[in-house]
Amino acid sequence: MKRTALKIGYIGTNFHGFQRQPDLRTVEEELIYHLRKLGYIDDLKKSRFRIAGRTDAGVHSLGNVISFQSEKEVRVNEINNSLPDDIQILAKAPVRFGFKPRYAEMRQYRYVLFRSDLDLDK
Repeated sequence: MKRTALKIGYIGTNFHGFQRQPDLRTVEEELIYHLRKLGYIDDLKKSRFRIAGRTDAGVHSLGNVISFQSEKEVRVNEINNSLPDDIQILAKAPVRFGFKPRYAEMRQYRYVLFRSDLDLDK
């Protein structure tokens, strides 16, 4: 069984955050649904599905990371073709068995805030 890390990008406008919540659309729930549908994971505990971090409702990301174990060779194009348009896999990397994205050696955050009076038509 191979362990893989995926770098995820998403537009958070239509999500209630990253982390799974009952009866709400979240990034994590969409990822799990599509990884299961495509046969990459079955049981979350057995696959050791892990996330690097969470975002709040409406927040976008260009570099959140998930990892999991799978018998199947991970194909980014196959996953991206299944995912909704507001989530995409940006990169993949094989990682060691004990890899936990939450405990990254380094993180970088960039917050971009737009002024409410910004006229985008100019």
